Amino acid sequence: MTCARGYVSRVESPASGLLQSEDSALRCNFRAELRVLTVAQHALTPMNTLFQDLKFSLRLLTKTPGFTIAAVLVLALGIGVNTAIFSMVHELVFSPRPWPAEKQVVQLYTQDEINPKKFRMFSYPAYKDIQPGNTSFADIMAHNLTMVGVGEGENARRTFGAIVSSNYFSTLQVPLLRGRGFLAEEERPGAAVPVVIASYNYWKRAGLPADFVGSTVRINERPFTVVG
Repeated sequence: MTCARGYVSRVESPASGLLQSEDSALRCNFRAELRVLTVAQHALTPMNTLFQDLKFSLRLLTKTPGFTIAAVLVLALGIGVNTAIFSMVHELVFSPRPWPAEKQVVQLYTQDEINPKKFRMFSYPAYKDIQPGNTSFADIMAHNLTMVGVGEGENARRTFGAIVSSNYFSTLQVPLLRGRGFLAEEERPGAAVPVVIASYNYWKRAGLPADFVGSTVRINERPFTVVG
């Protein structure tokens, strides 16, 4: 350190020189300790620690490129899956429903007699037994959400679909932009009439063609006629 040069003073009295030398040494040591303490406090700041950790992590990642690529791919996959799940949950649970009187629409379930905390959906025969005797609701319709494969050229895309009763749209008071709704005879068990009503997003995905109603789409490797 530069203060070491001032350790010896030019004095004629040995005793005075010793005192001045000791005083100079004490001042030098105090400055050195103060400087070390200041540097140590500066090194322990959160930003300094963060930068040191980042530099160390980057050095490790550059030394192991294989591990780095694998880690980035796993993180990207995890972020993509979480985003997809959040979008689906938001669409099905939190987003507003596209029909009027949303708060007046309720869902009916059957209650387990053995375990009253368990609820299940109705079967279609149970729905047909309940509907004629309904006196509490304006109307009752049936629907079941499912996954289907929609053909796109030679490939198929997995998406959500709904199996619904013929009064689905009239119960929800949702008018169709084009075409018609389902007919009662098309709902009859065993009829197996291959008709489908496409969503607006699917129509838009197809380019909004004017002749879309009446065209054929492939669902689960079966041809269906678009009626609305």
